[in-house]
Amino acid sequence: MSITSKLRLARGLLANLPLPPNAFEIGRPYIATDDQSLWVGQGPNLPMLKIGVSGGVGPTITESEVVGLVADLAALNAADAALAVEIATMSAPFEFVQSTPATVWTINHNLNISPVVVIQDSTNTQVLAEINFTDNDNLQILFSGPESGQATLIS
Repeated sequence: MSITSKLRLARGLLANLPLPPNAFEIGRPYIATDDQSLWVGQGPNLPMLKIGVSGGVGPTITESEVVGLVADLAALNAADAALAVEIATMSAPFEFVQSTPATVWTINHNLNISPVVVIQDSTNTQVLAEINFTDNDNLQILFSGPESGQATLIS
């Protein structure tokens, strides 16, 4: 299986450069389109780093620090790739539809796990309810009054 990592690139005016506490995550680049400067995030609570010549809003970094950032990006991309493999091996969600209003929805899903359950009423509004896991293949959703809608089960 081939895994592709995408680098999220932001661009805009230097005046709109994200500042703490809303600066970018580590390694995310920002290109200032008005002066063509390149900035890299250090984390949400740290100032953005300017790549290249001195001057501007934040500190500059050396070529060796750029090499370190590239290594950090590679490590982040490896972590993203591992997460992508984990997500790819997840089962497709199990969809259950309760068309007749009821106070108890009984669901046989055969997922062999206690899944995450997302419940929506007939107006597609997410709702909260009591969930009883009978076993790894069955569960019941209990409402205070009759409800119709759907439950999405994620293993």
